[in-house]
Amino acid sequence: MTQQGERVTASDRGVAAGRDITGPVTTGDGSPIDARTARLEPGSLLAPGQVDVAAPIRFLQEPRAAEFVGREDALTALEQMLAGDGEQVVIRQLVRGMGGVGKSELVRHYAHAHQAGYPVAYWITADTVENIEKGFAALAAEIHPPIALVGDVREASQWALGWLRAHPGWLVVLDNVDDPAAVRPWLDHLAAGHVLITTRRDVHWPGTRVVSLDVLDERSSVELITKVGGCERPQDHADVAAIAAELGHLPLALEQAAAYIRQSHKSPGRYLARLRRHPARMYATSTAGGSAEQTMARLWDTHLEAIRERADLKAEHLLRTLACYAPDNVPRTLLIGDADDLDLDDALELLASYSMITREGEEQETVSMHRLFQSVIYNGLDYHDPRSHAARESALARLSQALPADPHSNVAGWPLWRDLLPHVNALVLRYRQGSEPEELGRVLNQAALFSSTQGRHQHARDFSSRALAIAEAALGPDHPDVATCLGNLASSLRDLGRASEAVPLFQRALAITEAALGPGHPDVAIRLGNLAVSFRDLGRVGEAVPLFERALAITEAALGPGHPYAAIWLGNLAASFTALGRAGEAVPLERRALAVTEAALGPDHPTVATLLGNLASSLHALGRAGGAVPLSERALAITEAALGPDHPDVAIRLGNLAASLRDLGRVGEAARLEERALAIAEAALGPDHPDVATCLGNLAVSLRVLGRAGEAVELERRALAISEAALGPDHPDMALRVGNLAVSLSDLGRTGEAVELERRALAIIEAALGPDHPTVAIRLGNLALSLHELGRAGEAVALFERALAITEAALGPDHPQAKTLRQSISHTLDGMCGCGSGKRFKHCHGRR
Repeated sequence: MTQQGERVTASDRGVAAGRDITGPVTTGDGSPIDARTARLEPGSLLAPGQVDVAAPIRFLQEPRAAEFVGREDALTALEQMLAGDGEQVVIRQLVRGMGGVGKSELVRHYAHAHQAGYPVAYWITADTVENIEKGFAALAAEIHPPIALVGDVREASQWALGWLRAHPGWLVVLDNVDDPAAVRPWLDHLAAGHVLITTRRDVHWPGTRVVSLDVLDERSSVELITKVGGCERPQDHADVAAIAAELGHLPLALEQAAAYIRQSHKSPGRYLARLRRHPARMYATSTAGGSAEQTMARLWDTHLEAIRERADLKAEHLLRTLACYAPDNVPRTLLIGDADDLDLDDALELLASYSMITREGEEQETVSMHRLFQSVIYNGLDYHDPRSHAARESALARLSQALPADPHSNVAGWPLWRDLLPHVNALVLRYRQGSEPEELGRVLNQAALFSSTQGRHQHARDFSSRALAIAEAALGPDHPDVATCLGNLASSLRDLGRASEAVPLFQRALAITEAALGPGHPDVAIRLGNLAVSFRDLGRVGEAVPLFERALAITEAALGPGHPYAAIWLGNLAASFTALGRAGEAVPLERRALAVTEAALGPDHPTVATLLGNLASSLHALGRAGGAVPLSERALAITEAALGPDHPDVAIRLGNLAASLRDLGRVGEAARLEERALAIAEAALGPDHPDVATCLGNLAVSLRVLGRAGEAVELERRALAISEAALGPDHPDMALRVGNLAVSLSDLGRTGEAVELERRALAIIEAALGPDHPTVAIRLGNLALSLHELGRAGEAVALFERALAITEAALGPDHPQAKTLRQSISHTLDGMCGCGSGKRFKHCHGRR
């Protein structure tokens, strides 16, 4: 098994296209809009309130039932409930009932009958949180096509929500909702329009009016079979009524039975005899099989027999293959496989004629199957039946071929990835753990890489964990492809803030790769570099440097000094030098890395943003905040354009820009950026991620400078708790958290408490980074100021002098920090004579 694409990790991560992006604009059903190509230029992405629809937008599923009977009263009730003013308030309407009872069909009829009254009428399959987000994202692309070219699904879905809040009079259908909690965050933020929800769940839906559907009455059931099946002879009436009773008057089952009678030209009596030969044996002893499932199981047996009588093995195989995917929006291209277009169309036409599937879109480019019928087919497949095995393998092969290559950087393929990911998730469930084929491992490995680009790190972890298990079972524990899977799993854990768990996985991956490929192979450099990043995340920067140096040497020897991978290791090595207080050595490396990357990838690639941010941070550390600001601003613009405004990498860019602005005295601007960074990090990573602690700490520094030390203390206590839980009490970041809390307490006059915290911070940083690191000077300076405030000026001077010696040796005598320390020594000496006061040292920390 050839695993593809372990991530090569830069100082922080994010891969996408640049700000000037060309690509197909996709619609809600995944098809190109008039086969046009759109280019996103700077400034062309508008806010939701700025966009009005020039022409009505309609994305509604067509009514499927050939005859709409027995639901007239329900349709009238629905119309009356939705007769209110949707331009003033949101009207939420729920249609509830068992599977196959016709909930979606009722809503389809309402939507099509009244679509002219809505400027936007949109259908969203809402069975999972992911599909809800995807549906709203597709709506955003329909309303404002540039949104399709940037950002991830989360960003686009939030844009759509903003548009719905800003505009009245629309209709949104949320079909097949299983959990009220999944849609509540969307419903609670809407202001004026109509929302129609269908669900099988009989639970309380606050603020929502309900139409409940039951099975049809006998008269309507007979009418439906008679009209659709063409059973007009009086002598057929008794048999039709018996068929309706056998099928429990379930509309979906009645439609399929009628389609069978029409297609096969069999009399109702002959169909009834056949139906009675097929009890619901697949569900008869299963507690999971309700009456609807039992009814559909009988139809599956009956219809499958009819297909076999036609000797149409392609149609049977295709039906089994479809049951391995998600039920909705299966692209036609995913079904072609070895069959030519005519064979595929013939098989699809046969299945559609029996109402087993529906074909949707103007060109019938997608196929859907009712999820109840799909469940019956899938659960009726014997796992060890050769036909079932062939269907799974066919579904896997076709999906594997359809997935776009290089999901980590091929942004043009991301829209298709989003369309196909639900089918990846469904297919995984069709295999028993421990018996998966190698090809499934490859697919899952690629899905993990794509999920990482979207900031969905938990999904990436789940995919990569299963991919690793498959690879080990298929290839043994020492295969290079196992090392690739180990590396991707470790990267996902590091993205989740679990660097300590990532390290042993990276170490094992390195050992496997060196043994299998030799010490000079480029893959060894990848393993070394990713291990080094985890060491640095854990505060073990000294251990990271030789690994980065070796990774750089291997890459330059194997691939040349102008290769983008060489630039990545240059940038990481430089970032480590800066973390060690050697920013002067870092700057030339970062400039070289930036030049190599821009030449290889273009000026707007996200890796360029990473390197710009790192260079800006090094200049900032050297006291050149004015030179850092334009670099940070450019890095932010590239990252937002490539990944969207809510990606966690944007929080890093905002934090670094804010730090430079604060050093330039623009503290109010810095605080606003830091508030936005905190909101992004919490939403994307969760409230307990170490990056959230970083954002909290940076905002606290700005609030303290603005005279709001009380607010700063609360933020710093929370940041301290997060860091200690995630990183342990001896991590270098803990010195920062403890020290900044001490500074705020001093500003509140609680100097005695501050001194003890500052001593702890000093001990942590000396143990972690050594006694001569510039950060040690910061801790010494703040401890000295607190001692001075307590009247212990003699102790303070000694600490200031040690801090000055460290700073001048590491950063030079002209660094602003050195100048501040000299002033503090002078003020303290003056204070010993009864005059002067010291200036508190500030230190913030942002991920680079």
